Amino acid sequence: MNAERSRSDDYERNLTAHHEAGHAVAVVLRGGTFSGVTLEPTLTRDGGILIHDVGEHHHFVTYAGPWAEARVQWPAALSIDSVNAKGRSFIQEVEDALWSNESDLRDYAPDLDFFPSDHLIAALSGEEPQPVIPGPHDQAWFGELERCWPVMQFVASELLSGALPTREIVARMLGTA
Repeated sequence: MNAERSRSDDYERNLTAHHEAGHAVAVVLRGGTFSGVTLEPTLTRDGGILIHDVGEHHHFVTYAGPWAEARVQWPAALSIDSVNAKGRSFIQEVEDALWSNESDLRDYAPDLDFFPSDHLIAALSGEEPQPVIPGPHDQAWFGELERCWPVMQFVASELLSGALPTREIVARMLGTA
């Protein structure tokens, strides 16, 4: 395996770790549980987490994964309220992360009329207009997720090291144990 391929794999694995960490932290914030966190790719996913008992908070938990994926790529020196060097807002980066994860997009915005996947591919390639993803259902989500960012980073680092963080560890770090 060449070094360029390895760096790309490491980068994708880091994104996946933060994405799944975002889901895990959000689950605990909303009183749910999780199990089966993995960074191992399958034919349909880069990683995954089994989420239990989130009920009405499903949208928040779904949104937190792409939010964390965008956050780890956001320049550390910039506030999430600013724009990056490309002139893009943080919300645009979160939307891109949602667009790149069809299962989260289906869960977060099930009413979007972009299915089947052929239409999604055409929208992503620019051949068709990209439907607008609804913003966070509650703007307070951004502040809440940002306050939990250090916990997400810890959970991601644990996943990258091969450890499997538990709900209890995450709850203790959040101060909800």
